[in-house]
Amino acid sequence: MTARFATLIALFFAFNASAQSDCWDNLNTQNSGIPASAYNAIIEVDTGEYLLGTENGLVLYNGSTFNFVKASDFPLASQEVLTIERSASGIYIGTTAGYTFINDINQASLFKSQFTGLVGDSVRAISEDAFGRVWVGTESGVSIKTGLNWSYVPTSLLPNVSVQDLIVLADSSVAVATKDGLVVINDQSGTFTGTTYTKQNTSNGLANDDIKSLYQDSNGTLWIGTLYGVSEFDGSSWTKYNVSNTIGLASNDIRSFMEDPAGNLYICTAFGLTTFTNSGAVTHSYSMNGLAENLLAQALYSAHDSSIYLVSNNHAAGNNNGLHILSPIGSYQNFERENTGMPSNQPLHLSAMGSSVVSGFSNGVFVKGPQGIAQLTDQNSALPANSIRDLSQDNNGNLWVLTSAGMTKWDGASMTNYGSAQGLTSSYFLGEALSDSSFLVSNGFSSGVVYYDGSTATAYKSFNTTGIPTNTHNDLERMPNGGAAIATTSGLSIFDGSSFTQYQTSAGLPHNNIKSLKYDWSGNILWLGHANGSYGLSSMNPVTGTITNYSASAPSVAISNIAIGNDSVIFYIAGSNYYRFDAKNDSLTTFNSSNTPLSSTVLNDIEYLNNQLWIATGTRLHLVDDFERSAVALTVGDPATCDLDSVIVTSLGNYSSIQWNNGAISDYVSVDTSVSLGYVAQDANGCFYYSNQVDVTIYPNPIADLFLTNDTTFCLGENNTISTWDYFQDYTWSDGSTTDSVDVIDNATLWVSVMDTNGCFATSDTIDINVWKPYEEDSICILTVDTSNHNQIIWNKTKDVRTFEYRIYKQNPTTGLMDYVASHPASGVLSVWSDVNSNAGVTSTRYAISVLDSCGNESELSPIHKTMHLTINEGINGEVNLIWDGYEGIDVITYEIWRGSSPKQMFKIDDVPAANFTYTDLNAPVGLVFYKIVVVNPYICNPTVGKTGEADNYGTTESNVVDYALTDNIIIYPNPFKQQTRVVWSNPDLESYSISIYDATGRLVMYDPDVPQTYYELSRGNLPSGVYAIEITNGERLLKTDFIIE
Repeated sequence: MTARFATLIALFFAFNASAQSDCWDNLNTQNSGIPASAYNAIIEVDTGEYLLGTENGLVLYNGSTFNFVKASDFPLASQEVLTIERSASGIYIGTTAGYTFINDINQASLFKSQFTGLVGDSVRAISEDAFGRVWVGTESGVSIKTGLNWSYVPTSLLPNVSVQDLIVLADSSVAVATKDGLVVINDQSGTFTGTTYTKQNTSNGLANDDIKSLYQDSNGTLWIGTLYGVSEFDGSSWTKYNVSNTIGLASNDIRSFMEDPAGNLYICTAFGLTTFTNSGAVTHSYSMNGLAENLLAQALYSAHDSSIYLVSNNHAAGNNNGLHILSPIGSYQNFERENTGMPSNQPLHLSAMGSSVVSGFSNGVFVKGPQGIAQLTDQNSALPANSIRDLSQDNNGNLWVLTSAGMTKWDGASMTNYGSAQGLTSSYFLGEALSDSSFLVSNGFSSGVVYYDGSTATAYKSFNTTGIPTNTHNDLERMPNGGAAIATTSGLSIFDGSSFTQYQTSAGLPHNNIKSLKYDWSGNILWLGHANGSYGLSSMNPVTGTITNYSASAPSVAISNIAIGNDSVIFYIAGSNYYRFDAKNDSLTTFNSSNTPLSSTVLNDIEYLNNQLWIATGTRLHLVDDFERSAVALTVGDPATCDLDSVIVTSLGNYSSIQWNNGAISDYVSVDTSVSLGYVAQDANGCFYYSNQVDVTIYPNPIADLFLTNDTTFCLGENNTISTWDYFQDYTWSDGSTTDSVDVIDNATLWVSVMDTNGCFATSDTIDINVWKPYEEDSICILTVDTSNHNQIIWNKTKDVRTFEYRIYKQNPTTGLMDYVASHPASGVLSVWSDVNSNAGVTSTRYAISVLDSCGNESELSPIHKTMHLTINEGINGEVNLIWDGYEGIDVITYEIWRGSSPKQMFKIDDVPAANFTYTDLNAPVGLVFYKIVVVNPYICNPTVGKTGEADNYGTTESNVVDYALTDNIIIYPNPFKQQTRVVWSNPDLESYSISIYDATGRLVMYDPDVPQTYYELSRGNLPSGVYAIEITNGERLLKTDFIIE
């Protein structure tokens, strides 16, 4: 609590001693000023005073007296206070119609469900957690205020929406007491979760489901108060206490708990106070042993005096509700109402005289004060004349009256006259007391000023006195230390008792003709009213001589009289109007006979005393009763919000008219710009009320512009960090991240919602991030065999996807891994590649491709394709058996069987289902026969180079071509040949044959001793052209023929 707030509290009290009876004193309406009410809550403030919440408002106790707190200091939504909670940021006061928050700079805000995120208005418990979030328990659930934003606990988590107590636990979870059980809520994961405890699921460890109060002690133990006793929960086990099993427990009806620094636990019950001491003992205090009232609401340990403060709230007739204080030595003071008899609770010039207002007329002096009304004339008093010309008050509160016959001092009982015998030789129209024995007088136009110091009168005139600019004077005013200010038509003169100091426009005055003066004794400021009304008011610091001018205070005519109000408010007369100028807020209000009950347009003087404004007019004396009655302006909800939103500022009270300083005339105003708002109100009796100023702040919404460390399109493997240009308190990215930046390595559509330190939100534009990746949709379309008996790979190629080249992978027969074997350009050539290092007639092979893009990134391998490999053998009866490896990579429907007399003249003879990998040709023709397996590709392959029509369609895949000879002779094809030919013979059992070749002279030129096949690939090598003979034998069978090499 700030020193300012402490000062404000101190102003509430007139300190009186309280009565004491034995070791008990009962403070209540009768004996102490404590209001008669039920007391529901109590907190201690930093100054050692105690703030009590009652069903009739707030009460402050300073150790000796009690006072209701004014609505202007603590505006409440309802006078029925249910709870009071102190936090690091201020004081929360929960009522039956919302809650009030007083922050650490004494600014009040009102929170009601109509205008905020409260789910209910009966605020029974408030607690602020370590993160600054405010948890509010109401009759309709739990609201959570985080900065300017609201959320709520899902009602599905609450055993009953009617919350009876709520506390934040040491682990930042929140315990909520309801009529149907306890729930402990956790939202640290960002999602509300709750654990519910009832009498049933705690095996009766919870005394009853109707829970009235919660408390966590210094050991972390949770204490739960119900209508049927106390439950203790240490996080794993339960202990139950009631009047049956605990001697000393006052009642099963538990109202609240409190722990003192020594670890003693105090339990407020419906039948007194029970203490669980730190030694394990249980004690009980109630009406039979000193406590005045048994039904206790709350206990408080006071750090100020180490006492225990208790409040009671019995609604039954004859209750002794009040404050009960248990001292450290075990004695009580009870403050309640049964033990004492204490009750429950046409004028020309004006001047103050103590607490009285004095008016000077042409026929005497009128006095109105605490003792009544009196009129003083030369007939009933020692006044030397009835013609009153000026009134003033000295530093001791004596009234000085300037009459047509001189100065008179009146102390309230007797009068002392000063006239010609004291050196007053002229008729004076201005007079001002400087002390209880000295004064200044002036006739205003020729005599200068005459100073009487208590024994001698001395005249000072402009021609013989430095510092008096002219003898034409308009006003005199007492200053500190027996000095005086003199308003002249040529400037201001300050008299210190012996010399004069002159102030004119060169010193900062806007004009030299000063019409009126008034000294503010509380602010130590001299106020000046100018004869030229367009210059308004000026003020002067008498210590520094600094002059401040207030152009906003300017009326249209001369300011003739000034009165000092409260809190920098100045009243003055100018012509037929009087004005209220608020110097603090630089605002001016005009009053006259058209908007007030003033009876005349002739205004002679004005005075302010005891919150009353006195106005002397040409027809009567007017008293504006309690003119500066304070009114309350406060925000409904937070005094700050974000752009595009608004803040409601409302009045409190019933008025016939309200005028806000922004021109609005309604009970409340809604504003969407930063402004300081207050109002002037008038009630049905014509009394005016001036509210405090409420500062509304509309924060600009943040701008969530995004900053990227890379382009929105970039290569795979690069990084792009996306952040906002400004730093914010909270971030929520569209991908769920909550950091201040996100690293993007893949395609994404991103935006961020941010919250700044003011609680204002903004959402960025959406950006699309495109990461260049290798185009993985390109894959092998088909494998086949080219005319050179090499495996051939064909794939479809996609344009404009930043592909640089394709890479071909081949399965290693030893390791089984896919080895990189070649690359192929992405443009300029067909996407067809032949494996020159393969022999389709030897084995089947698996292949895959990858894509390398222009960023240098390589894709994953495409799905693997495997070639078909065909082998042939001869059956027992001369039939030909075909056996092949099935194709992998496409969905094969059937395998087609092709046969022909040469590789270039082959025809389909049959087909078999995809599950078959063998075929028997029962009608193979005699001679050399060629076979192959063909699969029709269900997908069209079109390996374009980028232009339509530049490629053939690859609609089939083929196996290797196998030839077979059904003959006893040798078949050589082709014959003649130039480089290579094939020699075929019948060898159904694949026996080992030797091959011998002879030239025309019979010389052996080539020999192969072991050929376990049905054919032999014969290469010319170094043999010259000519006719050769070939012999093939297995030792039992000999085959011969000739061939020609061209």
